[in-house]
Amino acid sequence: LLDRDGALILQGAAAPDFAPDGTFGGEGLLERETELEQLREDMSKGKGGVLVYRPTGGAGSYLAYAPLEVNGWYLVDQVGLDVVDGAMLALRRAVLAVAGVSALLLGALFAVLLIYLRRQFKRRQSAALSDPLTALPNLKHMQQFYERLTDPQDRAFLMFRITNFDRTNEIFGSAVAAQFLREASAMLTAALGPDELAARISEACFGLLFHDKGGAQSIGLRIDELFTKLRRIPLTDGNTIYDYPCSIVGGVYLLREKDEAFSSVSRKARAMMEAQRKRPDLTFSWSWLDQDFESKLSVQDTLATEIVRAISNGEFIPYFQPQYNVLTKEIVGAELLARWDHPTQGLLMPGLFLPMLEAAGCALELDLIMVEQACRMIRSWLEQGLLPVPLSVNLSRLNVHREDFLQRLLAITNQYRIPTNLIDLELSERAVTDNSEKALTLARRLKAEGFMVSMDNFGTGASSLALLWDMPADIVKLDRAFLFRSGSATRRRSVLHHTVAMAHGLGLWLIAEGVETEEQEEEIKAAGCRLMQGYRFSQPLSEQDFAQLIFADSEGLRTGGDIFSQDPVETRQAPAPTA
Repeated sequence: LLDRDGALILQGAAAPDFAPDGTFGGEGLLERETELEQLREDMSKGKGGVLVYRPTGGAGSYLAYAPLEVNGWYLVDQVGLDVVDGAMLALRRAVLAVAGVSALLLGALFAVLLIYLRRQFKRRQSAALSDPLTALPNLKHMQQFYERLTDPQDRAFLMFRITNFDRTNEIFGSAVAAQFLREASAMLTAALGPDELAARISEACFGLLFHDKGGAQSIGLRIDELFTKLRRIPLTDGNTIYDYPCSIVGGVYLLREKDEAFSSVSRKARAMMEAQRKRPDLTFSWSWLDQDFESKLSVQDTLATEIVRAISNGEFIPYFQPQYNVLTKEIVGAELLARWDHPTQGLLMPGLFLPMLEAAGCALELDLIMVEQACRMIRSWLEQGLLPVPLSVNLSRLNVHREDFLQRLLAITNQYRIPTNLIDLELSERAVTDNSEKALTLARRLKAEGFMVSMDNFGTGASSLALLWDMPADIVKLDRAFLFRSGSATRRRSVLHHTVAMAHGLGLWLIAEGVETEEQEEEIKAAGCRLMQGYRFSQPLSEQDFAQLIFADSEGLRTGGDIFSQDPVETRQAPAPTA
């Protein structure tokens, strides 16, 4: 025990002598001379510290000093270097042991984590390449499988669709339909070899990649067998078995070129499949892609690249299908039918180019082109002092979603200074049923601006009667499929008669489409509908031929004026004009 000046106050029996020259009992020295000065400075300031003390011929010690805060005294003590170093060594060993164990644990944890991540990656990869309902590979998986093929020899790609699956879903419910898909998928998988693959492309569409040394003939027999088995799969909810065989259409493409892209292969098979849907009353139908059909697809590919250019070049022109009042023999209007006047392919029909326009996002442009053509023609008639008839333009169902459609429509009619009641805009029944709220909103806005509105293709959907109630239309166009469907003639006439009476009761005009024979004309006329169009009266005409028909005929003026401003019931039995 020392005071602040270093004077000895109390000393233990085992403690070394302390002298201000840095020796302890004259036998040892501090490790460094500077440390003695540090000791004195610290003690003068009331600080503590640690020094190293090495007696002559003996083991060294750590010399620790600390103020007691009593009379300025200091407690000075020593601990052998070997004791501290031993403790430190033990501590280091303990730390190393803990570190080693921790490293092992971390390594094990990392290994477990790595295994988990790999399994998760495989699960996600599997989920990305398979269908969750059926566990079949999906389209992406099929594409990867195809791209790994080295030889297309003896291979064919089949795409098929269960055409009545939506109806199955509606009648029996989603659980029964889902169970059918699972059983169908299991059957397809069992029927294929190790070098073949089945995939679910979409809800009720499947793709199969065959590899058969027997070639096309053997593959064809296998497809027939597959489709037969598919039709035998029962529909069941676990308690009841329902007799409702599926209907199937398919298209098959025999692989030829090694480097042909999968997108090309699947498109060709799909196109052949869709072509089979046009064949009526078949339980299942499939066909190979032949050379003629492939040539047509090649032409379509070329046309698809020219569709946007065709719009800017003004290659889409109107043809006119006259609408007749069969009682007065007058033309009361005409429907504009778009044609593509291609510079090398000639006049192309809508069935070919409309899907291309919709795929290119140009359906709105075609509608507006037809509206502008109608306005231009009406303006020409007005300037010549002729009495115009209303002209009808079909609207794509995609335009129901276009917010700027009405604005652009009005810009055209304002440009040509056309009374909007001379433009009849046709919305298909499907466009209304698929997008009822938006379609009805658009129809109301069109009516508010003075346009006439027609419901086209009436009788082809499932909501026809409800549409008659809700749709703010002027005209209902009876679809040919509704008018002339097979079955009892008596029942057909009764349905037609009451449909006409109901529409007239609602103040709606009726136009029968697709009338081709005198018998059809008489049957429709007997039901009370007198406005008709179709090849019975005229095929679609060019602009020049249509103008000549209504204004330059030897019998004189052949138009009935704006008949649609009149009441459809009061004028139903209008007399024929005198000579």
